[in-house]
Amino acid sequence: MKRVQCSLAIIIALIISIAVQAQEVARHKPHIITSTMDIAALTRAVVGDGAVVESLMKEEADPDFVIPDPKVVFRSKHADCLLRIGADLEDRWIKSFYAKTENQQLKQGASANIILAPEVTLLPVSSADGKTEPIIHKQGNPYIWLDPANGVRLAKYICNYLIVMFPEWKEDYTFNLKNFIKDLDAKMSKWQKAMEPYKNVKFVAYGHQFDYFAKRFNLDIVDYIQPAPGVPATDARIEEIIKKIKDEEIKYLIVSTNVSPQNYQPIIEATGVILIELPVSVGVDWIESYIQLFDYITGIFHRNLIIEDQAEQNQ
Repeated sequence: MKRVQCSLAIIIALIISIAVQAQEVARHKPHIITSTMDIAALTRAVVGDGAVVESLMKEEADPDFVIPDPKVVFRSKHADCLLRIGADLEDRWIKSFYAKTENQQLKQGASANIILAPEVTLLPVSSADGKTEPIIHKQGNPYIWLDPANGVRLAKYICNYLIVMFPEWKEDYTFNLKNFIKDLDAKMSKWQKAMEPYKNVKFVAYGHQFDYFAKRFNLDIVDYIQPAPGVPATDARIEEIIKKIKDEEIKYLIVSTNVSPQNYQPIIEATGVILIELPVSVGVDWIESYIQLFDYITGIFHRNLIIEDQAEQNQ
């Protein structure tokens, strides 16, 4: 009798498994292309296993200057949509993707070419020296994902768009979104605690990449090495920054990991300012998810404090 019951249980489990698999086959699994690693990470948080998500941007690339991954470009002919930031972030490279993809619905102005920036109020990008005009980012600061609150807004928009396109996945995507928001909210207090010692502390930054992060966590970025986005600093500009750091006793310099040290090393050598080097995107080191990006960034700030305390104790 026990053997019969065991056999029946196995048969029932197999039937349920086959039914679930049949349901998955019946549902079209969307193929989503994103312009950046961060939009890919947010999209994966929403879709889970319910879609194929690929980024045109490779790991550790600069979002402003991407060479679209040739393999993803090739596979894009079967994709259902393209999700991108907009606000001119991709303008310097997205045309090369449009020229190579065989998928007409992903091209500029097509219905499946979805721009996310309108969901967020863009921070302005102004001239740091009061006279140099920006070469890029004239519409505003496109690094919107570097505020976790914006990440929630973007994830909600992505979810709403996808469940309109693929209503058969509504239950799955909605469930995943709720879990993502719950997990992010649980992390916020930890991130805020890590950043609390830096509240209203003065920083110089290389560029405007971390303005959203600074606003969220109350960092005071008082100047930028770049006189304007896309404009390299001249020797005169470097001297201005060195003087400002010394005069105002500014302790920290924020740069992104994709900036060459030759662009800021002379400032460090002249002032002794503490370098805080941060990733702007998922894909750097062990960062695989959107939440891990902020774990990593806030962890760098926290470790910096520990190093400073140890240095003071050794003096």
